[in-house]
Order: sequence, then structure tokens, then C-alpha cells
Amino acid sequence: MTRTLVVLAVAVVACHGNRAGELAQACLPASASDLTAASAALLGGTHDITFVATSGSRSGQAVKARLMLRDQTDSLRRGTWSPAEQRFIGTLDVTPEDLGAVRMGESSANDPMQPGVGVYVAPASGGVSITARIGTLSNMRGEPAIDAGYFALHVREVADGLIRGHWASGDGRNEVAAGHFCARRR
Repeated sequence: MTRTLVVLAVAVVACHGNRAGELAQACLPASASDLTAASAALLGGTHDITFVATSGSRSGQAVKARLMLRDQTDSLRRGTWSPAEQRFIGTLDVTPEDLGAVRMGESSANDPMQPGVGVYVAPASGGVSITARIGTLSNMRGEPAIDAGYFALHVREVADGLIRGHWASGDGRNEVAAGHFCARRR
């Protein structure tokens, strides 16, 4: 018998059994790709996102959520400690614990100074790297703690309204959960 657990938190659905397998099959891992500033510019908007946990206490679990990204205020894009630009900010209606991930503050905060989601675009060999940090504690202004926990999405592909990549979360000492994600623009 297939069991399905539905967690009602705006649009979050955590799945067990066959439904989790269906979600995982619909969200395949991304391979490495060349990201450019033009690909980064396509990230804004509202996306339905599926997370698949492949390691950690919730390995095999798939979680659906809604990711909303908008341009960061021009004066707040650059920090003083990194060459990365906080290009987008937004919210994510996910419960990190459903993935076995570490909660790094609120992911639903809408404050430009301390957003729930911060998307960082940095120069990389032949293009850019794109990382979304989840939680207000990960997106505070100023220099972040080096030994702190994290919940981050590493974007590997942006094409035709689809964003794919890998995610990882740790407690400051060890990675505790990881997997891949797929987001489709609404």
C-alpha cells in the first residue's frame, strides 16, 4: 500500500512511497553546464520547485514547493566581502527538515536586507557560478560566519523556463543532507 504524506504549508507537498519516486523521476539531476550572465538574468519570477534528497536522513524523499525571485535593490547587490553579486532575492515555502536540511532562519522573509532566499552570481572560469542560499541567517548583510550551517542550491542549468542543479545542507561541521532540484517557471 502506498502512503502519501501531505504537509500543508502554502504549497509544500512532501511525498513517500511511489509518489516520491514519480516526483524524483520527473526531476532528473543536471549535468555540468556553462552558465553565463545571460542565464543568470533568466532566474526571476515564480517557480514550482521539486527537491529530491539523495543523502541524509530523508534520502529518497521528494518535496515540492514554490520559489519566488525578484531583482535585488541595486544599492544592496554588492557586499564588501565577496566578488559575488546578490542578483535576486525572494522566498521559498519549504520546510528544510522535510529534506533533512538545516534550518538557517526563515526562508519566507521578504526583507531586502535579510531575505529568505539570496541568489548570488559570481565570476567563474568561462562564465558565472550561481548559488542560492536559503534562510535569513545565510543572507544577512556583512561577513558571514565561516563555520556556520548552510542550505544552498547550486544552479547547473538554466534553459527554457527550467532551472536545475544540486543542493546541499550542513551543520557547520559536516554535510547532513544533499540532493538535486528542478524548478519550472509558472
